[in-house]
Amino acid sequence: MIIFVSVLLFGSSCLLPGIALLTGKFDHWMLLPLGVSFFVMVPVPCYFDAVNVTPAIQWGRNLMFLVLGLFFLGLALGVIPLSSFGLP
Repeated sequence: MIIFVSVLLFGSSCLLPGIALLTGKFDHWMLLPLGVSFFVMVPVPCYFDAVNVTPAIQWGRNLMFLVLGLFFLGLALGVIPLSSFGLP
């Protein structure tokens, strides 16, 4: 159940900036749900059993989610400028 909720949160948080980019109405705050969704995925067990039983892979996965979450939160809060990626 918790995997379904995290997938739903991640999918819906990708839709908002995606639709905004397509329509030309994008703003940096729209990346906030995407950043939060990466933090929510840290405690969720992985779909693949090999990741759950191998501590090194699980630490790497969680570290990747934390780095991506901080990156998208930095973009959403304006700490990292969107102009460095060619966005207004």
